[in-house]
Amino acid sequence: MLLVDHGLDWNERNVARVARVSRGLAHYVCKTLVELGYVAPNEKHRLVLVDPLRLLKRWAAYHQYDRMNEFLDYHTLTRDNR
Repeated sequence: MLLVDHGLDWNERNVARVARVSRGLAHYVCKTLVELGYVAPNEKHRLVLVDPLRLLKRWAAYHQYDRMNEFLDYHTLTRDNR
């Protein structure tokens, strides 16, 4: 959600609400993102995404599309492919 709305600033409560996770998990994730340098507090002490491209590349390196989705094979006896 930080990557989707990377122009916004966030507090942990909003992160938890939008991501639909507990406030404790949101706190842990936000703290980790700050420590790794992906997120930084602005002058209002709200969190902003510092480098969205770097975070996207990090996510892509760990995301495994084939393990996150189920693939189904199917066949049909009809010859019409429309």
